[in-house]
Amino acid sequence: MKKTIKTNPQNLDPSYVYDFLPKTNCKECGEEKCMQFAEKGTNDQRNIEECIPLLKKRIKNYKSFKECYLEVLKKTNCFSEQDIENFLGGNALRFLCLLPGEQNRERLKRFYKKEKIDYPEWFKDTENLSFT
Repeated sequence: MKKTIKTNPQNLDPSYVYDFLPKTNCKECGEEKCMQFAEKGTNDQRNIEECIPLLKKRIKNYKSFKECYLEVLKKTNCFSEQDIENFLGGNALRFLCLLPGEQNRERLKRFYKKEKIDYPEWFKDTENLSFT
């Protein structure tokens, strides 16, 4: 007997996903409208992380978080400048889901390959990182 894979197992209404989107119809994700993106998102054809304005907002929030966290780490006087930079760099990769094997890193790898772009130095330098 052939198994069928049920898409949208939670039977999400696209309007639920749409509520999380910026509703700008910017087309940066490749869809004409945010609602089309939401509909595909409920059927596992799109991932919320593919919404470019949301990703930009997440990066902006990370910069603010990093500045505050850096201030706290420096005040403790327990870490060298290099230790702090290494620690925050690892958290940036984790925050942006760019650690080896993670979905965003794999997407970026495919993008570089498709567009015939050489990997940037930070990408090469972090290829063998792992955090537990």
